Amino acid sequence: MKLLIITQKVDKNDEVLGFFHRWIEEFARYCDSVVVIASSMGEVKLPANVSVVTFGRRWRVLRLYKFWELFSYHYARTDAVFFHMCPEFVLAASPFLISLKRPSALWYVHKSVTHNLKFAERLVEWVFSASELSFRMPSKKVIYTGHAIDTETFRSATSYQLSASGLKLLSLGRISPVKDLETVIRA
Repeated sequence: MKLLIITQKVDKNDEVLGFFHRWIEEFARYCDSVVVIASSMGEVKLPANVSVVTFGRRWRVLRLYKFWELFSYHYARTDAVFFHMCPEFVLAASPFLISLKRPSALWYVHKSVTHNLKFAERLVEWVFSASELSFRMPSKKVIYTGHAIDTETFRSATSYQLSASGLKLLSLGRISPVKDLETVIRA
């Protein structure tokens, strides 16, 4: 299988999107080839069957033209396309998605439901999301997968055991209703 991935940034050291580098490595394990089109690229160390191309930071019209050029070339040569987090990229690719049908999916994890998301959902075959709170519009296309965290990378170096003082728990993240800290407190 030849997979095309569209994302904002590929950089293994990026504070926000660095995790996606690991996702690309995992996709590469199951595909003959993977082409990633990104807005920008930082440090990359990917398998030989992965290539990354960027359309960079240009004026909006030139950026769209470069995206179309890259997308049309690679889309015609792949079996499926995966859009990561940006419904805007789905809309930009819509002329090709409509004319040359290939399986397509959008990964979306955010509380907002925008007009762009509503249109993008209509154009793709599947929408992957972590939970009902991460994709808040009704859709028969949505598949809830959890957050897709690599538990081998983020596992504990030591095993924790209950002591006389009990189990110690650390919750790290922003405070917002969607994080449901009340459940952590009750636990």
